[in-house]
Amino acid sequence: MKTNIGIELTEDQRIDLGQKYYKKKKPITRADLNIIVKDYINKILEAESYTLTEKQENPFLAKEWSSLSQFRDHLRQQDFTILSFDGFQLIARGPDKQVHTYSLALGKVYKD
Repeated sequence: MKTNIGIELTEDQRIDLGQKYYKKKKPITRADLNIIVKDYINKILEAESYTLTEKQENPFLAKEWSSLSQFRDHLRQQDFTILSFDGFQLIARGPDKQVHTYSLALGKVYKD
């Protein structure tokens, strides 16, 4: 199926996304936005449901999150150290010193 999803962005939003995507102050292009959306859809399709044990060990995996920023704030409250956060993915070290990468898709957090 071919889609034609219209996304309207202001110039400020394009620059903000560009800074996160390119790591410099440059507005994002349509082609790059297409790549980001395709990557996001692929992450959703590749994501696997967590087992009951995984959800019990990490209750935040079962919770609905409205944004990765909200999840980042939650991790900080749980004594995690945020190593990297670019809006697309979050890398954090837990109190147990293990480092994990997190992403958000359909309100669910996915861990590497």
